[in-house]
Amino acid sequence: SWSINCNFYIPGHKNPITVLFIFTRKGTVPGYMRRSGQYGKDSQVVFSQTYVTIPSKNHHYSFSSCSDGNSVTMNSKPFEISTPGNFSIKSESADSLFPMDIVLKNDSNMDMHINLTSPTNPPSFAQGNNGCAPCISGVGYRYYSCPNIVAQGSVKVESNTFDKITGTAWMDHDWESRINPLG
Repeated sequence: SWSINCNFYIPGHKNPITVLFIFTRKGTVPGYMRRSGQYGKDSQVVFSQTYVTIPSKNHHYSFSSCSDGNSVTMNSKPFEISTPGNFSIKSESADSLFPMDIVLKNDSNMDMHINLTSPTNPPSFAQGNNGCAPCISGVGYRYYSCPNIVAQGSVKVESNTFDKITGTAWMDHDWESRINPLG
């Protein structure tokens, strides 16, 4: 799964506005059970979730969607996760994770365009034993974080519109590496 959390400091608001994006990709059929000719994306489902909190108004909004693996674009160079018609996270270059653009359009409820940049390269650090925590003979839960990201853009959620806003963000990525006794 991937998560990106942005905090935007808005004049007139005591606490920051928070925007959280979560993408989770799950296999629905283990590899050893796939039919001949079936690829990994054929047996996956992708959940995308977005949450916006405006503390000064005591408002919380959410948007979620579910897509099958074949209809979702997932690339590593450049990094990209896009769902049909409403959501995309994409690096601007194949050589670097940042700068990165996030676009969400959900009818008239949510419309966001956020650009993320990082002042450091590489911007990430691995958790635990070189990214494996807990780790037993190199098998375990993998996790890295990208802190200190600069976020800027626009956020519209229902009747609340915030243009040319800036703030900070961080990105987390975690996945599981495990032994499968059946293949």
